[in-house]
Amino acid sequence: MHNTLLRANVVIIEGLDMRGVAPGEYDLVCAPIKLLDGDGAPARVFLIER
Repeated sequence: MHNTLLRANVVIIEGLDMRGVAPGEYDLVCAPIKLLDGDGAPARVFLIER
């Protein structure tokens, strides 16, 4: 499944718990740490309320 999504240029963010986020309009920003020869990386993810 991961490879299918990545080939379609879909960014995968796993383990993100957004249950505490109030409904509304947000911009989601995901700043991954690029790792040499890595196929995944930790990331800082945050929301900007519109």
